[in-house]
Order: sequence, then C-alpha cells, then structure tokens
Amino acid sequence: MDHDNIFRYVLILGFVVVLPIGLYHRLKAAASREKLDRRQEGVFILATLRPIALVRMVAVFAYVIDPAWMRWSQVGLPPWVRLILFLGNFGFLVSLEQIL
Repeated sequence: MDHDNIFRYVLILGFVVVLPIGLYHRLKAAASREKLDRRQEGVFILATLRPIALVRMVAVFAYVIDPAWMRWSQVGLPPWVRLILFLGNFGFLVSLEQIL
C-alpha cells in the first residue's frame, strides 16, 4: 500500500471522528437560538474566513477522492514527517473544537 492511500484513509477516519463532534456542538449552539452578530469579529475575518475555509475543504476532498488531483501542491517530505504534521494538526483541531 502506498503512502497516499494510508494518509487518505487516516484523513477519512479523522473526518468520521471529528465531524459528529462538531455537528453535536453546532446543534447544541443552534438550540439556544441566540443571534450572532458576525460583524463583531471584524470585516477582514468576515470577508476571508469562509472563502478560505471553502478552498481548503475543496482541496482536502479532492485529495481524498484522488490524490493525483492535488499532485501540483505536493511537498517532498518523508512519510514520517507527514505523519507527525498530520497528527499535530489533528490534535490541534480536536483541542480547538473543545475550546470553542
């Protein structure tokens, strides 16, 4: 099995684990029916956060579907470095989800 498939499966597993946690917290927040004024975060965040997140998610889904689609953005790192960076990012996202 090549390294791209291993990372694809780990990425899919990460989505399967993190998505229900995020969904639970979003539904819990929506149940409060509190109105959020997103402009309080600033115009820059308002104008850039969602488009950048959309581009990133499209890139991640493209990689999961077929890694060759994202070959242009590949950085030649050894697999063990990729794994360390992935696990660090995953741990950061899980802790960020709990904080927010």
